[in-house]
Amino acid sequence: MISIIIPVYNSAKYINRALESIYNQTYKNFEVIIVNDGSTDNTLDIINRNKNFNKIRIINQKNSGSTAARNKGAEVANGNWLAFLDSDDYWLTNKLDEQLKLANENDFDAVFCNGYYSKDGKKIRVLHKKEKAIKLNGVINKKVEKIFHSSSRYTISFPSCMLIKKKVFFSLGCFNSELYHCGDYDIFLRAFCENYRIGYNNKPLWFYEIGNINSLTKNIIDHSNQMEYCWDIFFEEYIKIKRPDLYDDFIITRNFMKADMIYSLSVAGFYSHGFSLFLKQKNKTLKQLMEYFKGFAINILKKIKALFI
Repeated sequence: MISIIIPVYNSAKYINRALESIYNQTYKNFEVIIVNDGSTDNTLDIINRNKNFNKIRIINQKNSGSTAARNKGAEVANGNWLAFLDSDDYWLTNKLDEQLKLANENDFDAVFCNGYYSKDGKKIRVLHKKEKAIKLNGVINKKVEKIFHSSSRYTISFPSCMLIKKKVFFSLGCFNSELYHCGDYDIFLRAFCENYRIGYNNKPLWFYEIGNINSLTKNIIDHSNQMEYCWDIFFEEYIKIKRPDLYDDFIITRNFMKADMIYSLSVAGFYSHGFSLFLKQKNKTLKQLMEYFKGFAINILKKIKALFI
């Protein structure tokens, strides 16, 4: 069984659409757990009036953020698989079927998938262009720079596209409660370093809503800052201690990925918040690119110097 966990905070505008996409799934062996993260609007009233209300488990908590809400839902889940859906996102009808089939056929511990950008329910474009996403299809490449680059640039680890075994989720320590953004990316990196099998389906199976300005997971500047914090944690807890063999690759690629990630977020900002925010993020991107090239040059010079020592 799959336990589907939805964190909600003032989600009145979108929650019915998210629930409809769940109950229209071709795969039917699931439970729905909604964790209300201290909503102050009429979110709960709308859920109570939903035609599938009697099939939904609701847990209330004081406002602690979407990461804590997802972990709370996972704690009470009965399924052996966990799926997460942000309240403003929604799935295609075959999303669970496609992911579970890929997982079972390849003995994957976690599966992610492609999707579409959406604004107020209107499809904008595919998240990952086919010629790029196809490189990630099936088992994600174990080469570290491919992992870091692919998972950042193509953002394969959104919560709403994640399907993960519950026992694996808990073995990794759940989502990091210190990360109110990027907890999904953090757990993806940890799963990689612990040698769990990760799958990716390049079929678009869900919609990423970028029109919700109030969403906890759509604030562009906060997201970029949290991504940097995520990398700091990953470096200290995994690269330095558990995977020193990945040190050089991580250092060389990090600043470039930061710039690339910020640029991607700025494009999303252009779609959802206008041109001024796009320009603001673009300037930050150029600064990060300069830092990358400086770090890359220093690393190369060190290697050349080592040849003559």
